[in-house]
This record gives sequence, C-alpha cells and structure tokens, in this order.
Amino acid sequence: MQPRALLQTETLAELVLDVGSSVLRHHVSKATELSLARDTVVATVVQHPRQPDRLGLRNDDVSSWSVELPDGSTKAVDPGQTVALANGLKIHFGESTGTVSAMA
Repeated sequence: MQPRALLQTETLAELVLDVGSSVLRHHVSKATELSLARDTVVATVVQHPRQPDRLGLRNDDVSSWSVELPDGSTKAVDPGQTVALANGLKIHFGESTGTVSAMA
C-alpha cells in the first residue's frame, strides 16, 4: 500500500495526500472572493526518489512557506523545494495553516 497522510487546513479542508495529489489555492485561502486563481496548484505530493515509503509536499506556489516541524523547529520552504510529510507538521501557506497527520 502506498503511504499517505491527511492535511487539515484552517479553511476546513481535509485532504488525503497520496503521491501526485495537488493542493489547490482554494484549499488554503481564507479569501471569500477568489479569482480564477482558485484552482491554481500551490503544492504537489511527491515520493522520495530513493525511499518510496516517504512522501513530501513540493511548494508549487510563487511564495515561500514557513513550516513548523514536529520537533518544534521551523524552516522556510521556497518555491520548488519539498518538505517531508510527518505527523504533526504545520505548514504556514501565508493566509492559513495546515496540519499533517499520519494515516494508516
């Protein structure tokens, strides 16, 4: 079975994260009026190239994210970079925050 995780956002979206899944602008935007950009891909779930049981979330947005790792440390994830998905990971997409949880 392929690994997967769940992303819960402040916008009340709950997304199952499988390899190839996309996170769209409207999943992470608090704006009530969204332009045509509402379906813009801001992130894609990718598989680690050498460890297929590990997933990451690639930043496909134009802005950097701030992430809080499960150990409490923080780091920036620039466009094109990937952060490893881990239980308790918090991703600050700019307008809202999403929290990753593991799925069986």
